[in-house]
Amino acid sequence: FNSQEIAKQLGVPYFKLFLGVLASGYSNAKQLAFMANAFKAIRVATENGDSDTGVLPVGQVQGLIHDQPTVAELFERIMKEAKAAQAKVNAALE
Repeated sequence: FNSQEIAKQLGVPYFKLFLGVLASGYSNAKQLAFMANAFKAIRVATENGDSDTGVLPVGQVQGLIHDQPTVAELFERIMKEAKAAQAKVNAALE
């Protein structure tokens, strides 16, 4: 269970965590259950690199991502854009 793992990581006895969740009410307990399951999915993606099975918490920017370049391709793009920006600044200063 994810909740047992979370209790272990927090250094809290599982039963105490369980009672605390129950005491917080149904709505809060439901949200905590979703969050506990999300931690595992996030860990699979971030630590294991498995973005097909796991979930990456990328937020609203995810709609702007259209490709997944390698590190080498990304550095090539950055250098190309930097050289173009430098040339534009140099031309403006001449």
